[in-house]
Amino acid sequence: MKQLKNIGPQGSGYAELEEACDEFQNKWGYGIGLIADATGGVTEGLSETRKVYESLEEQIAEAFKASAKADGK
Repeated sequence: MKQLKNIGPQGSGYAELEEACDEFQNKWGYGIGLIADATGGVTEGLSETRKVYESLEEQIAEAFKASAKADGK
């Protein structure tokens, strides 16, 4: 989208292509911006989920180690 937005008289060299890029930007820019915002939220959510799983995995490993020590193994 940034490339389409920044295209100008010296961009593509073709007036029809530049007009098409402007038209696309005008019609789809807002919706694509919303998609980009939503994608950022998903990325943050996945990062937090990964941290939770890593923490849980560490806790389970520690529990198994403690259990093995208690059993004398």
